[in-house]
Amino acid sequence: MRRAVTSRPVLLGILVWLLGGCASTPSSDQLRLSPQADLARAVAHLETGSTLHLAAGRYTLDRPLRIRRSITLKGAGPDQTRVVSGAPGAVLRYTGSGTLRVEGVAFRHQGDEPANVVSLEGGRGELVRCRFSGGIAGSDGRGAGVVFWKRSDGGRLSGGGSVNNEAAGLVVAGHARLEADGMVLTGNGGAGLVASDGARLALRDADVARNAGHGIGVDELAHVELMSNRIRDNGANGIVFLKGARGRLVENRITGNGLNGVSLQGRTDPDVIGNVLRDNGAVGIAYFDKTRGAARGNLVAANGHHGIRVGGSARPAISENRLEGNGRDGLAYSARAEGTARFNRASGNRENGIAVRHRSAPRITGNTLAENRENGLVLADRTAVQARENRAGGNRYHGVAVLDRARPVLTGNVLEGNGQNGLAYFGRSGGTARNNRSLDNGFHGVSLKDRAHPRLTGNYLTDNKHFAIGYFDESAGRAEANEARDNGEYGIVVQQQAGPMLSDNLLEANGESGLVFVGRSEGRAANNRILGHPVNGMEVLDQARPMLAENLVRGSGEHGVLVADESRARLKGNRIRRSGKHGVLIRGRAHVELRENRLRANGGFGISFAEQAGGTALRNTSSENRLHGGGVGGSAEPAVVGNTFRSNGEAGLVYAGNSGGRARENRVAENGTHGIVVRDDAAPALKTNTIGGNGGTGLLFTGAAEGAAEGNTVRGNREHGGVVRRSARPLLTENTFRDNRQSGLVYFDQSGGTARANSCLANRLHGLVVAGTAQPVVVGNLLRNNKKSGLLYREEAAGEARGNRSRQNEGPGITVAGSGRPALVDNQCGDNGGGGLTVGPDAAPELRGNGCGRLARE
Repeated sequence: MRRAVTSRPVLLGILVWLLGGCASTPSSDQLRLSPQADLARAVAHLETGSTLHLAAGRYTLDRPLRIRRSITLKGAGPDQTRVVSGAPGAVLRYTGSGTLRVEGVAFRHQGDEPANVVSLEGGRGELVRCRFSGGIAGSDGRGAGVVFWKRSDGGRLSGGGSVNNEAAGLVVAGHARLEADGMVLTGNGGAGLVASDGARLALRDADVARNAGHGIGVDELAHVELMSNRIRDNGANGIVFLKGARGRLVENRITGNGLNGVSLQGRTDPDVIGNVLRDNGAVGIAYFDKTRGAARGNLVAANGHHGIRVGGSARPAISENRLEGNGRDGLAYSARAEGTARFNRASGNRENGIAVRHRSAPRITGNTLAENRENGLVLADRTAVQARENRAGGNRYHGVAVLDRARPVLTGNVLEGNGQNGLAYFGRSGGTARNNRSLDNGFHGVSLKDRAHPRLTGNYLTDNKHFAIGYFDESAGRAEANEARDNGEYGIVVQQQAGPMLSDNLLEANGESGLVFVGRSEGRAANNRILGHPVNGMEVLDQARPMLAENLVRGSGEHGVLVADESRARLKGNRIRRSGKHGVLIRGRAHVELRENRLRANGGFGISFAEQAGGTALRNTSSENRLHGGGVGGSAEPAVVGNTFRSNGEAGLVYAGNSGGRARENRVAENGTHGIVVRDDAAPALKTNTIGGNGGTGLLFTGAAEGAAEGNTVRGNREHGGVVRRSARPLLTENTFRDNRQSGLVYFDQSGGTARANSCLANRLHGLVVAGTAQPVVVGNLLRNNKKSGLLYREEAAGEARGNRSRQNEGPGITVAGSGRPALVDNQCGDNGGGGLTVGPDAAPELRGNGCGRLARE
């Protein structure tokens, strides 16, 4: 049976009837319609490829306008040609497989039934300068202005807009491919635009504003290109990517949105490039879950919370962004986020420039973090970030703050001009800081508090107001090969109960002292160079207990090392040179162990114990110091054992005040004046020391000194071997005074005490001399081979000499001159060149049982 065919002229006649009397006769494919005509019937009779011109006015539909063919509808503009319907479902539905073209028409749903405004369910749609409004939301997801459904091929939108719909302004779903430019998507109850289910969208120059939900939502593998759009003042996020959505955001302005400017969730990986994101209620760009992608060259400013936030397991590449004036951090990492942050500038943020928290571990490189209201960079919780070659300056608190149990690796960063510290560690933080520069900060170059224990290596710390490095609380860790110069107060300070290991550091020309231990601190300082400080090279104060080993301390204005208060320090193998005063000063109730240190060319003493200090000085070498090699004063009672005091400007070792203690097996040689001096009320025990070649006396007791000297060898001194003067009363036992350029042992003034079993041999004058009004007990001594008398009493000397042996002296064995009145009992004289016993005319000794031959009177 043959199909009936309607000729084109007949169809034209029908359309003319439908148009209700068009003013002009239309061509076969260019038809015109007035508002009084039935639009639905007219469209239903259009052939494929036809164009229907809609005159200005309102076209009211009582049911959805359903179009299946490829046609074109042209209106007079969206403000003049309006298609209105209150029917459920849609105002216009396109279900064809071709292309629907609409230009210059406003579509509006006006009613209470759920409906989209325009629904494209197949083919392509090209909608130019159209407006879509009045969509009514329902439980089936309707209510959008214009929808490109899953079976649609997409199309193009240009100009016009979708406004005041209860759901989204524009929906692109399925495999639709849509290009849109110049659109206005505003005032919608849901999002301005939604792309989902694998759709592809390119949106340019759109104004997406004041929508109740998101500005743009991209979901379920959709791919969008958003360029040069204005996305502003939306109730939720400006743009949100979900569930594997992809795309690029380039040069958009995303401002004033209620939540985030851009929110990226699921496994999305869009690139966000060259956008302005500011004044958003929460975050400028927020990465969640397992998002990737790049954020590059954006201005992210004045957002309510962070500029950029990276959370979940996100791993974006964030580079060359400006993050300014945000309500919290410029860039914040949390959870297990990773990725990179490179060459960003974060400034003026209300909290931190960059913050890394939880277990996140990004690589942070080459960023500038300036003038933030808290810190430049914060690393907290258990993060293990790597931060390299960043600049953090002018921040209110710290350049870099490391908190909790964070373990960052900080390399090559410059931390300058921050309000407090360049680098600050807190909590139980650790990690490594290597080759950083921390300078001109308001407090310290590096501050460590709580139980922080990082490794500080090769850092340069200069011009900080207080310390280069400050250890506080119970902090620890290692500081090695750092350089600390010209800081306002100290190079390194260890306080409270801190206990670091400090090695191979250079501390030079800091404002006061180089290295200070105070409080109850401990730790070890080894192989450091501590140079040119105006006060002390090292200080140990309060109750500190450090170990100081193999350090070089040179050019300190006062002392090389000061150990004071109730501290207990161990010093081993240090070289301490050219201090303005003492090499090592121990005072207060301090207790030290000085072992194998070398103290040279200091302005005062090499070693000085003062006040109530104690401890041990063992096998140290103290030489060429301007005053004494060693000094013990106050009521100090150290053990001084096995040391060498050599070539010092005055004495080798001096005891003063009420001091005591033991000096044993020391070598005291070639000092400018005396070898060992005991003065004031000092009472040390001097045993088995070797005292020789000194410029004055080898062993001198003066003042009211007491004490004991036993088994010492006093030899070759330029004056006397031993001298006891003033009211000193020592016990001298089994000492050897030999080859001294004057006498072996001399008592002057009112001195006394006992000299027992000493040997005075081959001295250039007398063996033993008692002068002034001295009254010692001289018992069992050997006086031999001296150039003059073996034993000489002169002036008003007295006392007792019993059981001495005076032999082979060039002068008399015993001489009593002046008005001396000693008791000489059981002494033996033999082979003396000047006779056995010689008594002067005014002398009146008591003589009993002596074996000195015939008495000779002068």
